[in-house]
This record gives sequence, C-alpha cells and structure tokens, in this order.
Amino acid sequence: MQFVFPTFLWTLFILAIPVLIHLFYFRRYKKVEFTNVRFLKELVEETATRNRIKNLLILIARLCAIATLIFAFAQPFSNSGRTAIKQSQSISIYIDNSWSMDANSDDGSILQKAKRRARDIIRASSDNDRFQLITNDFEGKHQRLVSKDDALALLEEIKSGPAVQTLSKIITKQSQCFKNAGINQGIVYMISDFQRSICDLDSNLLDSSLQINLLPIQSVEENNVSIDTAYFDSPVLLPGQTQALIYKVSNYGNSTVENLSASYSVNGQEYPGKPIAIPSGKFKMDTFFIKIPDQSWQQLIIKIKDFPVQFDDSYYMCCKTDQQIDVLVLYAKEIPIFLIRALESIPFFKVSSQQQNQIDYSKLGNFRLIILNELAEVSTGMATELRKATQQACNLFIFPRPETALNDYSNLIPTLNIPQFTNFDTAAKLATKANLDSDIFKDVFNPSRDQIKLPSSFGQYTLSGGAAFENIITYRDGLPMISRIKSENASIFISACPLDQKFSDLSKNAELFLPLLFKAALASDRSQIYTYDLSNNPQINLTLQDLVNDKDFIISLNGPETFIPSFRVSSKNLIIDLYDQLKTSGIYQVKNQEMLLGYAAFNDSRRESNLDVISQEELSEKYSSFCKIINDNNNSDFTSVIKSERAGPFLWWYLLIASFIFLIVESLLIRFWKNH
Repeated sequence: MQFVFPTFLWTLFILAIPVLIHLFYFRRYKKVEFTNVRFLKELVEETATRNRIKNLLILIARLCAIATLIFAFAQPFSNSGRTAIKQSQSISIYIDNSWSMDANSDDGSILQKAKRRARDIIRASSDNDRFQLITNDFEGKHQRLVSKDDALALLEEIKSGPAVQTLSKIITKQSQCFKNAGINQGIVYMISDFQRSICDLDSNLLDSSLQINLLPIQSVEENNVSIDTAYFDSPVLLPGQTQALIYKVSNYGNSTVENLSASYSVNGQEYPGKPIAIPSGKFKMDTFFIKIPDQSWQQLIIKIKDFPVQFDDSYYMCCKTDQQIDVLVLYAKEIPIFLIRALESIPFFKVSSQQQNQIDYSKLGNFRLIILNELAEVSTGMATELRKATQQACNLFIFPRPETALNDYSNLIPTLNIPQFTNFDTAAKLATKANLDSDIFKDVFNPSRDQIKLPSSFGQYTLSGGAAFENIITYRDGLPMISRIKSENASIFISACPLDQKFSDLSKNAELFLPLLFKAALASDRSQIYTYDLSNNPQINLTLQDLVNDKDFIISLNGPETFIPSFRVSSKNLIIDLYDQLKTSGIYQVKNQEMLLGYAAFNDSRRESNLDVISQEELSEKYSSFCKIINDNNNSDFTSVIKSERAGPFLWWYLLIASFIFLIVESLLIRFWKNH
C-alpha cells in the first residue's frame, strides 16, 4: 500500500480530539437528590452498561469516519496491480518546440508552460526511472534514454525553432528509442498545442506496447496573417526588364483584415506596396511589378506587418538573372544562315554555331538550347555527351535530314529514348492544330484566337516508338509535326520534317517559329530561383562555370548563421546537403573560401501558420480509445496530478463511501438508541 499524498497522514492526530471529548464529556455527572437508591441499584447498573456501549460505538463510528476521510485525501493505492508503479520505468516526453508554441497563454509562453509540465513529470518519477526528451529538431542527444538529472538538464536547453513534425513521426521516434534500448514497454507523454495540421495519430499504426498520454497546452485564441509563397510570372529573369512577382497572403483569423501593409525589398532597397484586404479564412494573390537591376544575383524580401505571430510575416527569395541565353546550333556541312538569323533576332539570345565534327563536348552543358540541324550520323560518344547536357538542364531541338535520317540517330534514340524516324513522305501536309494549352504557347497566344497561321511541310517522317511525347503542332491526320519529350531535367523537341525551306515553311512562319524557339530555350528545369523551405531538409544545387574537383572547395554558408555544410561536386554542379543544420530563416551567401558562388534563401515552414488547434474535448473524442488525455487546468501542483495518473488502483473512492457510511451509523445510534 502506498499513498500519493502521504503528508495528509499527519492529520490522523485529529482522532485524539473525539477521544478526549468522549473521556471528559461522559464523565460529567448530574447530582439528583433521592431518598433511597437501594431498590434502584440493579436498574442503574444495567442502564450504565448500555449507555457505555452506545457511547463507545458512537466514538468508534466517529473515529472511523474521520480516519477514512483522512486516508481518502492521502489517496492510497495498491502497488500490486497491473498498472502499479514499478521499481524502474522508461518514460519518453515529447515537447513541441515549433514556432506556434511561442504564443501566449494566461501565464506566459506556452512553450515555457510545456517545459514546466515536463519538469513536473520528471520530478514525479522515481530516481531509478530513465527518460527520453524529444523535440521537433530530432537531435542526436534526444535519441537515447538518460537519468533524471540529465533529463532536467536537457529540458533547460530546449528552445523554439522552425522544425515541425507530425505526431505519427514523433511516436515512431519514441518507439524506436525504446526498441534500441531493449525495452518492451514504455510511457509516452506528448506535450503540445495539438495544431490540427500535425495531428495524424492512427490506432492501427501505433505500437501497442506504448502507454500514450496527451497533455494539451493551448494558448488564448489569436489571429494570424501569413505570406505563404511568392514566385515570378516569367520563367526567365532578364536584367532591366520589369517582372511580375506574384505573392500569396492568407488570413487564418476570425475577422477580416483591412489595409494590411505589404512591402518588398530588392538587394536591400525597400519599396512600399499597396494595402490589401483579406476576408476571414480566405487568401489573396497580389502582384508586385519589379524592375530587375543589371546584376547577376537578386535578393528579395516580401514583408507584411501582423501581430502577434510573426515567424511567417517575411518571405525570402534569391534569384539569378540571365545576362544572355546561350544557344548552340550544330550542323553537318553548311551553316544554316536562315536559322541563325532567326535566333539572333530574339532578344538576349547569344548564338553559337559549330560543325558536327568540331564540337567541344566539355561546354555543351553551358547552353540553354542546342539545335541539331540535319546532322549526319550521330556517334555513340556524341549521344552520351548530349545526354549529359540534358542532365544539366540543356534542351535539345532535333531537325532531321531529308530522306537519309533513318539511321542518323540510331545511337541517340536508345540513349535519350526518343522516337525513330521512319517512312519519309514527300506529299504536302498542312498542320491544323497548335497546342495552346502547352506551356510552350500558354502565354504567347490568346486561347480564344482562331486565326493562327500554321505551317505546312513537303517532306516529313513518321515518328514511332520512344517515350511518351506531347504534341506541340499536329498535322490534319493527327500525326505530330513538332513533339516534346521530357528527358532528365530538360525537354527534347523533335520535328518530323526538316527545317530546310525546300521541305517546310516553318522557318518562314515568324509568328509561330520565333516563340517556339524562345520557349524551347526556357523549357528546362534549370531553376533561377534559389528559395527553400527549412522543414523539407533542403538541398542547394548550384551550377558552376567550369569542371572542378571538390578538393578545391571549402564551402561555407554566411547569413543569420554561419556554418560549414557537407557538399559534393558532380560534373559542374555543386550540391550542398544541410541535414537540418540550418535553424534560422533568411538569405545566406554561399562561398568557397572568400569567393562568392551564389545566394540561397530559406523560409520557415508555413504548416503552423494556421493556428487552428484540436480542443481537449475533440482530442478525447478522437483519441481517448487508445490514448489518455491529461487535463492540465492550470494546476499548480501538477507533480501530484502525474503521480495520480501513474499510480495503480485507487481506494479513495471506497474510503469516501466508507466515511459516509460511518457518519450514517453515528446518526442512527444517536437517533434511535435512547439513553435511560
């Protein structure tokens, strides 16, 4: 037998009070004059005996009523039951340290309150218990069981941060910690505000060996407005040009936000924006028109003014403008003058041309677009290098030779999984459809426009086999004239007809041909935006100008924090892995020793921007079948609450009933046992 509140047992001294009253009160005698008591002697002795028995029973009933009431307040429990406190237990405590836990409650930050509750849990345990403290950061020091004193020390180090994890991931980590320590059963406490976005517990996926306790620590109701994302409308950023920067702002509060102040900065120069209004529970897309300065790297910050939640009030962006778009034309014998002139007429295009047998393979990856114009047989080595170029987000455009292209691309076809050129037909064919829904023509033509002059050809191949392709321009019979295949990080455009004006008038159709070439150069996945979400374990990928050896690099990130990350060099790509090392959002310089390689922007996760939480009543409804919900109720003596929750079968309820029964017995004795 043990007691949750053993100090109450000192009040057993109160039992001395009714005993003293009994001893002194019932010894008082009333003197009555009487002539002769000789005849009453037997009657007096009998009555006195009965009265003594009655008084003794009343005393016992009172003592039992008081004693059982004192024992009830001390809350005795049996330590022999199945849920009894053991000599040593393994306890895992999850403390939600995401940004949302910085919100205020009635007595300060709810993160500080959560830490106090964790401290109470630890202190309510025995010195033999072992503890795991775990947060959203998944740090290595939180992946093992430690002593009571070490757990209290680790608790003091916990701070809020950008990391956000779902409850299912937390439970998995806690279960894994117990298994690694060879423990079959453990007690889990989850202390969080239980935002709806992280609550994904499923009884079918939980480890049945865990005794899970949910302890909600929730703030007073607050409104929040968040910048969720931002992006440029154009896929390419050119210096001196005005670009549309679209951003999304969401109102997660219960009232309409009027005149929300929004602004942006470019390379440290602040610019105001127009005020916006957002209804409750809605979002709004708005646009800044930004003139990109004549610089390579751009640093942008979009800001709003919103209180009290501020971690999502800024959105950081980095982008790289292209001074020019490099295009390479490969030809077999004669320079295609009409093609080069068409390319040179497109602004920002820098056009180079090389004969097929004079290619510098090491520089192919530097181009945004390579046009294979009527090449003779493509060698295996050239096919391999072209594939490497597509891996570096270089697009290809293939125009076959007339009549003899059947075997020209036999090495390139399996390497890039493109269609075969078969059955050269010299009959005239008219293109009847341009795919205006494709991103190639999406913002070039009005989809409702009917009068688009389409090209015709006087010699064309049938394309067969290869990977699935998208029709860009289609003949009347449904066969493709121009098609596109996605390969690696690039797009491969294939023409069924030669570009020679003897076989096609495509090059004469400037309305269609020039936008097609321009968009073909921009159709790769070569990103100009270097903006990352901290919660997604981001990886930075920078394209270098020349082939390098990673031994020549000492990479560092400098910004709100400074640290040296792990990295690797693949061909001309510098790949930097962060592995959750970065904790502070902002814009960082990527340097090799003292040389600036580029910039990278990091934003906190917007998962917690919606402050909607699951109430304690809803938690009970959803999870009470497999979890225990602990009611905090701002209890100052929470250590005792935890002791009560962890204790075995309680007897206090039965003791209260027993005390009530003894009081009834006392009343019955007084009422119905009359003194004589």
